[in-house]
Amino acid sequence: GGDRRRAQRRRAGGVTADRGTRGVLHRTAGALWGGDLGLPGRLLSVGLVPFSVAWRAGVWWRNRRFDRRVPAAVPGVRVVSVGNLAVGGTGKTPFSSWVAGVITDAGRPVAIVRRDYGDDETGLHRQWRPGMPVLSGSDRVQLTADARDAGAEVVVLDDGFQHRALGRDLDLVLLAVEDGLSQPLLPRGRFREPMSALARADAVVLTRRHAAPERARALAAAIEAHPACAPVTGCVRLAPGRLRSLTDPTVAAPDRTLDSPLVVTGVARPREVLRDVASLCTGTATLMAFPDHHAFDATDVERIRVAAGPGPVVVTEKDAVKLRALGDLSGPTWVLGQELIWDWGLGDVTALLSDLAPAVTR
Repeated sequence: GGDRRRAQRRRAGGVTADRGTRGVLHRTAGALWGGDLGLPGRLLSVGLVPFSVAWRAGVWWRNRRFDRRVPAAVPGVRVVSVGNLAVGGTGKTPFSSWVAGVITDAGRPVAIVRRDYGDDETGLHRQWRPGMPVLSGSDRVQLTADARDAGAEVVVLDDGFQHRALGRDLDLVLLAVEDGLSQPLLPRGRFREPMSALARADAVVLTRRHAAPERARALAAAIEAHPACAPVTGCVRLAPGRLRSLTDPTVAAPDRTLDSPLVVTGVARPREVLRDVASLCTGTATLMAFPDHHAFDATDVERIRVAAGPGPVVVTEKDAVKLRALGDLSGPTWVLGQELIWDWGLGDVTALLSDLAPAVTR
């Protein structure tokens, strides 16, 4: 049973899925940022100091240039940006969808605009918000104008904090409680910008997966004690949802009935997904991690089949968008959903969205 399947996965190299250069860099960065490399990791971190200094200088220069410009405005549409400081994994996509839902429920036509990283998160938005315009590409100013022309009065800009060319009416920044405030800048750590960048935001929303609520409160207090930072308006938990069949989403797996699943991911924080799946299953869940936004192909599917054998496979909603089109993974395949559960601040964040000024007359 489970022992035999785990042995198959070890022979198939299941824990380290992508052996190419990108895969090696992805795994090394994740282990470095997570503090899993021990002494070699500390030495590597020291060696990366000059690169982080150069990154900080580049960020400073870029922001200085944008500070001197007037961002582009698209008449007739309001823009709500959802972004973060870290590289991936803070819940921007599900939170952006939630924001779009709140505004839709208030009676305003909404569109979602995002940078084109591939079809995974764009496909997720279309799956979660059927009928809502979802536009992706490199020119988000033009995409916002296109969304307005399609009837949108409000555009939700997914992953928009560092995209400063487009003006916005509300700037929400997500910060993972697990990251804290001490993350170095890339490439030593996950942060794309220093904490001082939060001065540009209108509000900060904390997200947590497994960190305790008390840690979130302590982080909120630390942010609010920092000069010029935006206020912390709420905290939301990114909780594991139900496991549903890849081929028939109406079929849900009862909790604790899957034994020793193979967890296949192409996300920024795969071990967080592994931990979520382990809480819903029996036996030992095994991780097969691909880089974030990985473009799965037939070769990947064959490797997954070999690694899983007849046992169950669990994938994220983001990866299911791409894997569903590639055929049967051999054994039963389940999709891990995600729920947003507010610890506090739901009313305050909803009020910010509800208070958006009416769109400019076209």
